[in-house]
Amino acid sequence: MSGESRPTRGWALIFGFVLGHNIWAAGTHREMLSETSKRQALAHPVLVPLLALGLYAHLMGYLRGYDPITRMTDFLNRIF
Repeated sequence: MSGESRPTRGWALIFGFVLGHNIWAAGTHREMLSETSKRQALAHPVLVPLLALGLYAHLMGYLRGYDPITRMTDFLNRIF
């Protein structure tokens, strides 16, 4: 593979989205992603940490064959 690998581009995309959103939020006096997460965690004290843990496990590759996000994207790739 020449140039950047797909995972590197994926991480760069995630970083760019978070950075862009937080700059936009700061400039428009709206909630940043961390503030939204804290507010939602107070409203849903079990669900939000579970989803955050699941997303972390997906991003780190800990779920392997049981990863629902990877299974969904594989399914969508077969359809489209």
